[in-house]
Amino acid sequence: MILLSSTKWLIASMAVLPSTLLSGLLLSGCASDDSQPSNAASAGSSSNQFTELAACSKAVLEQDIGQDTALVGPGVDQKNGQLAPGSYFIATTYLALKPDQVDAALELGQPIVESLASMHGFVAFSLTQSATCASLRTLTVWQTEEDMMAFVVSPAHLKAMPRISSLSRGTSNTVGWQANETDATWSQAIAHLGQGTNEDR
Repeated sequence: MILLSSTKWLIASMAVLPSTLLSGLLLSGCASDDSQPSNAASAGSSSNQFTELAACSKAVLEQDIGQDTALVGPGVDQKNGQLAPGSYFIATTYLALKPDQVDAALELGQPIVESLASMHGFVAFSLTQSATCASLRTLTVWQTEEDMMAFVVSPAHLKAMPRISSLSRGTSNTVGWQANETDATWSQAIAHLGQGTNEDR
């Protein structure tokens, strides 16, 4: 298997992926399971802008996410785009943004993306963004759950966490599971997000 060094991978991924997608990494591990709209989202003047987003759901992958949803990272074989066989901790996050906070999310996420190359146990990630739903999703793969939790409490991530509620319109979820490499897919991510939370869109 041919793997890029973590520094070379970070440079390559930042050149290839749009900044809107890179910023979504701030979501991994930092969103809550809060299903209630934030105060700003429920205010009378703001409610109209969210009405058109009512059909959006964390349990349904948006149709406007584009074609480039493959995993990238130091653990992805550059020849075949696959993870090495093995057991991993996989996490996915869905963040429904306030439409006027997308730029703020981009700015907030950049230092987190830059910190990935130095995170022990980081394997791969994929990011999607939907303009229709003003949502960002992440799918991250780690060697262990402890590695992911170390990322959650890393300086760049901790600095961003307090701002999440001001960026979100109230539907932010992160779930994680232990599985082999074949489970690190968007279809599995959607299935895990959708389990038992039909009312939380």
